[in-house]
Amino acid sequence: MLVPHPRGKENASRSARRSLLLWWKMEEPREAFSRNDGRAGAIVVEKFLVDSVKPASHVQLACSGQCCAFPSDGNELCIWDTKDPPHQLMILKGHRQPITAVTFGSRESPLLVCSASLDCVMMWGLGECRREELQGRLPRGTSLGALLGRVLCLRLSPDDRVVAVCVKNKVLMLDLEVRAPGPRAPFVAPPASSRQSVSPGLLL
Repeated sequence: MLVPHPRGKENASRSARRSLLLWWKMEEPREAFSRNDGRAGAIVVEKFLVDSVKPASHVQLACSGQCCAFPSDGNELCIWDTKDPPHQLMILKGHRQPITAVTFGSRESPLLVCSASLDCVMMWGLGECRREELQGRLPRGTSLGALLGRVLCLRLSPDDRVVAVCVKNKVLMLDLEVRAPGPRAPFVAPPASSRQSVSPGLLL
């Protein structure tokens, strides 16, 4: 699986051999790597290789303007900061089951990342997680929903207030600002044939 970086430089790809390759596309190609038409091609340079105990070749990966997020060893979420400091990994623990999908929020501040597994969907504020890690505490995420099923894909709305969760043939909408006591009851989108209108805030 290949995930392009939003700025077209860093990219992430996962293989079936329990490894994740983070690579760099150079802005200025060299003539030594020219294609048949005579034009120089882009050069890809390996930057970082992360080995995982459990393979996850079909897991949705995510990249933001500065970070890449991917599961490591099954149920751990690994955040790689591509700028400062270089090759710095932050491990976020909170899932009991293997992570099946990851996505970043749309806003740069605060930068959010959402991860999903069979047991729960979790939201992480990376700024707060880094502060907790620097203070020697275990970073904690917020559980948005539990036992929703196998999540195939996640997507946050443009204002980062709603997360769309794709489970089998359903799309669940979880409101991040709802803080009702007890387990959250996700909104299940109706079938397309019976759908009449969609709120702009939920249109992803």
